[in-house]
Amino acid sequence: MHAVSFGGMEFSVRIFFIQILEKLLPISKKRKDRMIADGGMGGYGALRAFLAEPENYGEAAAWNPHLGMEKRYDKNLSPDLRYTFGERKAWKNSGNDLFYLAEQQRKGQDGSVTGKIRIQWESGWADREEAERLAELCRKNGNDVMASEETVRKDGPVSDVWEFYDQMLCRWLLEKREEWGK
Repeated sequence: MHAVSFGGMEFSVRIFFIQILEKLLPISKKRKDRMIADGGMGGYGALRAFLAEPENYGEAAAWNPHLGMEKRYDKNLSPDLRYTFGERKAWKNSGNDLFYLAEQQRKGQDGSVTGKIRIQWESGWADREEAERLAELCRKNGNDVMASEETVRKDGPVSDVWEFYDQMLCRWLLEKREEWGK
């Protein structure tokens, strides 16, 4: 599910979505069995959900997540940031700031505070430094973090970011299938 943050709306939609899935499918209520993943801005949302709602997720994966929010604010690269998150000073050190959430990482209802985090990015990705900084901060809190630069090729470099997301998601799901088969 792609996460967008419009105040408390993102949380409400995600929780509502989880409740619907729990009624329709035999989904485990155990945190360790729940994962959230996406790419780009949705990757930011997956990491945010993992850090802000530890009672709901035991694992998160993000591909090319938007992490350089300060750069985006300063250079006005994403004018919709102000509409979505408010002014930069309101975003910094808030529940939308991943670095703040990682520093404040809290325990879930089961007493767990840590989980697995995967952050992967393409060669030349603009937010690489922020990804490495976030990964290190999450490791310090005891999370099992895998952060890596990936080169995905067919006959050359990936020309489409969606192709990158698809390939990373398929790799992750194949690894999960092997893990679950144990």
